[in-house]
Amino acid sequence: MKTPSWAFLLILICLRNSVAMAATTPVNFTLNLLDNGQTVPVAFRAWIPDGVDRIRGLIFNLPGSNLDTRNVTTNGSWQAVLPGMGFGIVGLRDTLGNVDISYWGNTAAEGQANIQAIMNAVASAYNHPEISNAPIMLDGISKGSLMATYIASMVPQRTIGYVADKGLGATVDPADPSPLSQMPGLVISGSEDQTFPPLENFLTYTGVLAFGGHIGEVIDWGVGHHATNPPIRYAFIAQAIRARYPKGQVPSLTPGNPLQLVNNTAPWLGEANTVDYQNGFDISTPFNPISWAHINPVAGNTVLDPTVDSWLPTQAMAMVFQTQNEGTFNTSTRPLQISVPNAVNTSVNNGQPISIAITLTGLTSNHIALYHDEDLIAVFNQSAGLLQYQYMPTENGLQTFIAIADYSDNGVIKQTGNYVVVGVSNLPEPGLSILLLTGAMARRRR
Repeated sequence: MKTPSWAFLLILICLRNSVAMAATTPVNFTLNLLDNGQTVPVAFRAWIPDGVDRIRGLIFNLPGSNLDTRNVTTNGSWQAVLPGMGFGIVGLRDTLGNVDISYWGNTAAEGQANIQAIMNAVASAYNHPEISNAPIMLDGISKGSLMATYIASMVPQRTIGYVADKGLGATVDPADPSPLSQMPGLVISGSEDQTFPPLENFLTYTGVLAFGGHIGEVIDWGVGHHATNPPIRYAFIAQAIRARYPKGQVPSLTPGNPLQLVNNTAPWLGEANTVDYQNGFDISTPFNPISWAHINPVAGNTVLDPTVDSWLPTQAMAMVFQTQNEGTFNTSTRPLQISVPNAVNTSVNNGQPISIAITLTGLTSNHIALYHDEDLIAVFNQSAGLLQYQYMPTENGLQTFIAIADYSDNGVIKQTGNYVVVGVSNLPEPGLSILLLTGAMARRRR
């Protein structure tokens, strides 16, 4: 019996993955959402990746005032990372303008009906009935960040988590943000933002904490009222899914049987960047920078204050929080840089190794640690030149890599860090990988 040739097997894999990566077409639809007993027409556009047998959930990309996020459905980076995640994405055109978000529902019951109507519409358009039972991840900018917390407060049981970029504050009951205790949230505050300035965001954030909300705040240093860089949101979305999505499960095909998310049992705390308002409420008051934030698991914590400090869904997100909020180099280019040169549209697919490149400029270190999530995968004992590492992924989805360097500042050991997030899709099935390896070995023996 002939052993299949390496070239033939490679062709099989390429054909298989080209089918799996074939793009579906975004679908447009308009729904009449309930708003205090009346209806408001809202225009949506959705996209799901082809080649995914069972869609695991939808990401809602929520716009600023009078803006439109429907083009997110053709964004190259999202289309590259979503297949491995098994998620689809939804964008919409803001309808009522200003800060009016009532078209999502005036009560929790209306909000639940509206979200279910959207899920049903996407499920029907793509003939994927499981989407009707899928959970959601909320990602909003400016007014969209108000939508994110507002929607989460109405459907906490099916919300994996939320990202509130350059804004925070709305819940269906303004006096009770306690539903936000049921899922992790992240507010991204611009240090130069004057629309939602540091003091306003900090006071709202601590108000959510006071009601038991599991929310963290990261600082976008040197940035005003603009969208943050994608790695922050990618990292949080990846870690929220890790913390809350039941392992090995997918939404049911049976109507009216929504997937049950799990409670986050191992959150971490991160030392918050506070705002000093003892001398009055001045919107120009800046964040107090922290050179390197303390992080601790919530369980057994005796150092950090859970009523002020940030709640993070995993240890890996706490480490991202450390590097993002680092105050020493918040006005300059970070000395430690990490990238994935072989990524295309933020993704490395088809079983390729992830090529990680690290450089340190202006500092000297004899200990640079590289982590995949919270797992240490490499230590470099010198920092000169380009440092490289090949990581072989074992699962599809977003992958978070964090680099932390020790350096000496007048004899005091300090840390600086950085992180990168990359998507992985279409890993070869284990059986096919073994067959490929067998073929290659047989070819070498001939």
